[in-house]
Amino acid sequence: MKGIKYTVNTAFILGLGVAVSAPASADLTFDPRGRLHLDAAMHNTDNLGEEAFQDGFLVRRARLGGSGDLGGRWGYQIEFDFAGGSISYNDLKISYDTDAGTLQMGQFKVPQGMETLTSSNRMTFIERASSQVFTDSRRIGVGFDQSGDNYHYSVMGYSHSIEGDPDGDAPLGAAGRVTFNPVRGDQVVHLGGSLSHERIASNAREGSVRFRDRPESRPTEGNRLIDTGSIDARSTTKAGLELGFLTGPFHASAEYMRAEVDRDSGSDVSFDGWHVQAGWVLTGETRGYRPTGFRTVEPERSSGAWEIAARYSSVDLGDSGILGGEQKNFTLGVNYYVNPNLRFMANYVMVDVDDSDAVDALSEGAFRDDSPDIFLARMQYSF
Repeated sequence: MKGIKYTVNTAFILGLGVAVSAPASADLTFDPRGRLHLDAAMHNTDNLGEEAFQDGFLVRRARLGGSGDLGGRWGYQIEFDFAGGSISYNDLKISYDTDAGTLQMGQFKVPQGMETLTSSNRMTFIERASSQVFTDSRRIGVGFDQSGDNYHYSVMGYSHSIEGDPDGDAPLGAAGRVTFNPVRGDQVVHLGGSLSHERIASNAREGSVRFRDRPESRPTEGNRLIDTGSIDARSTTKAGLELGFLTGPFHASAEYMRAEVDRDSGSDVSFDGWHVQAGWVLTGETRGYRPTGFRTVEPERSSGAWEIAARYSSVDLGDSGILGGEQKNFTLGVNYYVNPNLRFMANYVMVDVDDSDAVDALSEGAFRDDSPDIFLARMQYSF
């Protein structure tokens, strides 16, 4: 079904996705989209005991939506996630193509982090690297982006997410990301940088931030091994650097991210994280590329395509008396692409955590130091 567009005589209400009668229009189209990510996990714990991470299954994503044209240069995208027994909002946006670039309005991803901006359908590994703990993901706002032969930039002014409506004044932020390709052809070299600043507190509202992360695995009973806890904050400033390389069946990327927190009381604090990863398609296919990240593998044989990959990530959430912990992960991965819509994945994650005051949700004790091993598998279908 991928790529099939339907001309319809209906209009869609963005907040609900409900079709209602509207005058016939040959310019209104609907391209259905969806994904199902079914995960399984097994854990070998270190100091915490077997109850800290329970083996099992998880519907990681179950999304449905659509995109299309609204007439002229206007377009739209709507997508909802039904995983976990409740409905959550993903991209809900209107776009307008100008001669200079594309204007977007609604909820969509803040332009920061190559790994975050890469679709979950196209990631090399089952979960994003822990270095992405600092990115803001989807927020309500207005953005603009433009692409040239060897560059791309995007800017966005944003507030809270749809599900994060605060009491009092809403937070306000601005972000920008620039990428440059000194080489783009049979080989691709990607250089990128991003910067964001968000006002958290106001005269009518106290502000706080919290950074925490699971060990690049979701079926873990909610346990996060690193966690700063709630930090009072006036504002945050986040910066990122990106590097990517693609040639034939080989691709590699690296990112560094840093977050500065301007506090109301106590010393200002800063945290950082980075990762480096690489993949090799054993059957010879080449991943595509866009400035937002590498594309997926499309098998050239009826027998499918195989890929192996490795990643190392490190995040430090400790500073000025905050013992959020330091987490280092080494991950090995194997991917089997049946076709462009169906993929099977397996990851083995070796975790090392130090100096963490994050609390075990079951025992109420601090994690401190721990080194669990995690095996993950995923069945992924998308259209």
